Amino acid sequence: MPDIKIKDLSTEFCLKKMNFTIKDGELMVLLGPSGSGKTTLLKAIAGIVDYSGSIYFGENNVNNLVPGKRNVGYLFQNINLFPHLNVYDNIAYGLKTKGFSKDEIKEKVEHIIDLFNITEIKERYSKNLSGGEKQRIALARALVYSPDILLLDEPMSSLDYRISKHLRMEIKMLQRKLNITTVYVTHNFSEAEEMADRIAVINNGVIEQVDKADRVFFKPKNKNVTEFIGEPNIFICSSCKELNLYLKEIKCGKLNFVVASLQKSIRKIAILPEDIYVSKRKPPGPDINRVKAELIEIKKNSTYIECVFMVDRKIKVKLAADIYKNMKLSKNDTTWLTFNFKKIKVLNGDM
Repeated sequence: MPDIKIKDLSTEFCLKKMNFTIKDGELMVLLGPSGSGKTTLLKAIAGIVDYSGSIYFGENNVNNLVPGKRNVGYLFQNINLFPHLNVYDNIAYGLKTKGFSKDEIKEKVEHIIDLFNITEIKERYSKNLSGGEKQRIALARALVYSPDILLLDEPMSSLDYRISKHLRMEIKMLQRKLNITTVYVTHNFSEAEEMADRIAVINNGVIEQVDKADRVFFKPKNKNVTEFIGEPNIFICSSCKELNLYLKEIKCGKLNFVVASLQKSIRKIAILPEDIYVSKRKPPGPDINRVKAELIEIKKNSTYIECVFMVDRKIKVKLAADIYKNMKLSKNDTTWLTFNFKKIKVLNGDM
């Protein structure tokens, strides 16, 4: 599968002189706020918007190739299955319009149906499919051509958490199995972190940073990346004790944490201010990832309140304005901070 080289890529009103490379067989996630240019970049790669600059698939400049000649599979944000066609015919539709023979269509469609394990629903119509099933059919339709490149535009935006989690795992396994160069769009960092080999952070049509997820989180390149991802509380670890293969107990100053990690030693951990819970009374349950703290500073924003707490160091916490109001917090209050176990990030490697 080819790499994708983006050189001086610009579009009217959006992308601004982009330069970066998506590696052969890589799953690159485009991450950024709404309107940042993520979908426009996908469309430029697919050849369905006008642009200046150059796009290469491998060593081939594809500027003069129409979309149908670029051999790109594209899963749009809006699924748009044909309601009058069943699953089999929805997957086969594009092959028919491209003039494939009946034998070729049968072979390709049956192969993709087997790959996605959807034989039992191949005769169903879209009205009888769940949201997750519709998304899988749309993905199968995008892959049935055996494309060199796969483009996925916010494929989880209409699905609930449980279904989207399962589908993300399925997409990643398929991407690895097919070794297909893939570009995946999302505005959700947790989703990007789970999926990506590398992340390209886009803001106002500009590539701000291209890096692995932990470097984007722990070492944001500039203020724009920090403002979008959020500025985490970073803790330096002084000791690490193995509880079992997956759990480690670490000490960071006066703070003790239990974290999930396969690493034998841990140097740094981090957590975003919105992933720390505040209570005025000590919560029930074991004292894991919990500490007593004094509220020393309050900064009010239109949508949230930033509170700064002191233990043996400052810890920032973001509270929704209504939660802050209901809690009736005041400066110098003694509170309890609980750190969301699932949201504590462990630094991988030396940084």
